Amino acid sequence: MEKFTKAKFLAWKTMGEKTLIIDSRVGKCVHKLNEVGSLLWNHLEKNSEVDLCKILMNEYEVDELQASQDVSEFIQTLRKLSLLHE
Repeated sequence: MEKFTKAKFLAWKTMGEKTLIIDSRVGKCVHKLNEVGSLLWNHLEKNSEVDLCKILMNEYEVDELQASQDVSEFIQTLRKLSLLHE
């Protein structure tokens, strides 16, 4: 069961249902997460991908397949942007 760790060079702030992630590497890039991304981001480090799917299904009216696809895409995007510690 894989757990995720946010990269150490990040700072983030959740405001309402949205989250801003500041990448302190070159250019201090800011990533904006919508409501779903914020939910997943806030539960990321304490949960596996399966757990994140369950959280998404409990919070929104999505089936297991859709939740799995959404979580997988979210994790892939975070990895592509180097926002997770590998």
